[in-house]
Amino acid sequence: MKFDNNTSSVRAAVVGRSARIEKEYAIALGYQAQSLNMESISIVKMAHTSRLRSIAIGSEYHGEKQKNNYTTAEGDYSIVIGSLLQVGSDK
Repeated sequence: MKFDNNTSSVRAAVVGRSARIEKEYAIALGYQAQSLNMESISIVKMAHTSRLRSIAIGSEYHGEKQKNNYTTAEGDYSIVIGSLLQVGSDK
């Protein structure tokens, strides 16, 4: 575990403050982490999941495609759990 992690490996798992993941089956656990491919899982306060079947768990999460300061879980079948909750589709 360290800050500002970055990986592009398939099925990678990154735990850190500013982690970033860009491949399939990725898991990001950390503050402001980003999981940017299909079936990604981000469990943080301000994570970003931007592909189909994404999962985001925490506060201030939005499950629709829009640009804002909150967490985004973009794509169909997105799951977001937390306060200020909005769920949508990218169709």
